[in-house]
Amino acid sequence: MRSFPPALPLALAFLLSAPVTLHAQQAPPATLPAPWQHADVGRTKVAGNASFADNTFTLQGSGFGIFGPQDSCHILYQSLQGDGQIIAHVETKSSKIPAVAGLTFRASLNPDSRHFSIIVNSAGDACAQSRPGLNYGPREVEPAQARYWLRLTRKGNTFAAYRSVNGRFWEPAGAPLDLAVDPNLFIGMVVHANANQLLASAAFDHVALIPGTPDLTYFADSPYPPAGIVLCDGSVLAGQTTHASDTQIDFTPVDAPSLSLPRQTVGALIFHTAPLSFAKHLAEKNFHQALLVDGQEIEGTVNTLVGETLSLNSVIFGPLQENAKHDVIAAALNTVSSSANRYRITTTNGSVYMVATVTRTTETISFEHPLLGKRTLPLSQIREVSPPTAPR
Repeated sequence: MRSFPPALPLALAFLLSAPVTLHAQQAPPATLPAPWQHADVGRTKVAGNASFADNTFTLQGSGFGIFGPQDSCHILYQSLQGDGQIIAHVETKSSKIPAVAGLTFRASLNPDSRHFSIIVNSAGDACAQSRPGLNYGPREVEPAQARYWLRLTRKGNTFAAYRSVNGRFWEPAGAPLDLAVDPNLFIGMVVHANANQLLASAAFDHVALIPGTPDLTYFADSPYPPAGIVLCDGSVLAGQTTHASDTQIDFTPVDAPSLSLPRQTVGALIFHTAPLSFAKHLAEKNFHQALLVDGQEIEGTVNTLVGETLSLNSVIFGPLQENAKHDVIAAALNTVSSSANRYRITTTNGSVYMVATVTRTTETISFEHPLLGKRTLPLSQIREVSPPTAPR
C-alpha cells in the first residue's frame, strides 16, 4: 500500500476535530540511550513514543506523513555535524493500521523543515523523499513483509538513499539529491500512520550512526580504505588507481607521488570499501574475481582499466566492461601473502605497510618498503604499529 495524502473530506473533518499539535513537541522522557531524543512533528493528534530494549528502538507515531508542504510524524533523533550516514534494519508492525517508517535527515523539527528521508511501509514499498525536491517513488521492493535495511548518507550537500536485503550490498533508492542546508542537521528514525487518530509502530535494530565522509559502499568489518590497492605482500595503499594494463598499474597515493608498479606485485584494485571476506579470498591461489556494488561476483581476469572503464574477461560471460567508479567494489589480480615476520604499520588514512624494520623517534616513524622505498611519517599519521607475530 503506497502512502498518499488523505481525501479532502477526511482532511476537513480532521481540521474541525479536537486540538492537535502544531509544532514539534518534546515527548515525555523515555528509556533511550544518550544522546537520542524523540518528539512529535507537526499536526499529530495522538502523542507518539519511543523506547529501547534488546538493542532495538521501537517507535510509535500518528500523523499523515512526510510529504507535501508540512509533515506530521514521530521522530527519534540526534544532531550530526557535517558528513555522515545512518544505517538500520526496519520492520513495520501492523495492528489496526500499517506503519510507514524509515530514516531521515532534517534541518529542524518544524513541520515545514527541509529533509531527506527514505521510508518503507508494510506493503513493501520503499522510496526516498525530500523537501524541497523530488519524491523518488515509491519503488517496489519485496512484497508481503516490510523488513528492510535502509541507509542514508550525506557528503557535503549531497544526500543519497539506499536499500538492501542483507545490510551489506546496497542498491540506490533513486538518484542522489543536492540540498542547501547547514552543516548541523538532525538525523534519525521516523514513523507515521497515514492517519491522525491511531498509532503505528515500527522497530529499528542494527542502528549505526557513522560520522565522516561516506563511501558508496559500507562494510563494518572492512580492513580497507575507501579506495586503493593491495600489494602482494599484504601492504595496502590508500589512493586511486589511474590506469591498469597487462604489465603495469599506475597509482596515485593520497600522501605520496604517483607510482607505476609491475602488475605482478599488485594483489587487488580497491575502488570502494571492500568487505573482510574479499580480503580473506585474496590469500587463495587462482582467486580472480571482480566484486560489484550489487554483490555480484564475476569470476575472471581483469584486462585493463582505462579512465573509469574496467575491462574483464568473465569465465561465464566472456568480455565485459564495468564502470569502476559506480559499479565495482574491488578486483583481484594476484595472490596476496602477508608475512608473519613483518611489522604492520597502519596509518590514519587506511594505508597498511608490511616492513622488515621500523625506526621510531619522538615525532616520526621511518621504514623502508621493497617497492615504495624509504618513508618517514609523523606519529600523528600513525594509528598502530604491530610487531611481527613469528620469530625473527
